[in-house]
Amino acid sequence: MSTIDLYTEHYRLRLMTPAMVTSRWVEWSSDSAIMRQLNAKTKKLSKADIQNYVAASTAKKLAIVGIFRRSDGDHVGIYEVLFDQTHRNANLDILIDISRYGLSDVLTETNPVLLAHLQQRFGADKAAIVIPKTYVAMIRYMAEAGWKQEGILRVEYPPARGGQRIDGLQFGKILKI
Repeated sequence: MSTIDLYTEHYRLRLMTPAMVTSRWVEWSSDSAIMRQLNAKTKKLSKADIQNYVAASTAKKLAIVGIFRRSDGDHVGIYEVLFDQTHRNANLDILIDISRYGLSDVLTETNPVLLAHLQQRFGADKAAIVIPKTYVAMIRYMAEAGWKQEGILRVEYPPARGGQRIDGLQFGKILKI
């Protein structure tokens, strides 16, 4: 995916490069409240570990888009976008530093701008996201923002902290008709 550099009133969205990995992102990997969003185990990753992940994302055709506050450049979160050119679908994963920023505030401002860019620049007709059923705030946001729940992927995710596998809820949004 080519360069992404988008602006909203309060945020800047930029295609991440290994050199752009922040200490904030390193901190997220070991923060249980933030990792719980993705149903992921906390793990102490180094800056080099995350830089390698970002570098490898290009080969996987995965775009990692950083969300930065315009006023001071603080790293707020990331979108991961896997674009399926054949079906013109943009599959998203989203991570927001919910300990410091309001999920709904960030997404209400950044989501429309990123989705419009994906539609206009890459011809995306649809965006989709699968959310662990335990991530109630994200599920609520998607429903309120007009995304349609398309299905339930039964026992999609292994549990991050013991117990049984959990379901994933798939939401979709048509970008172009």
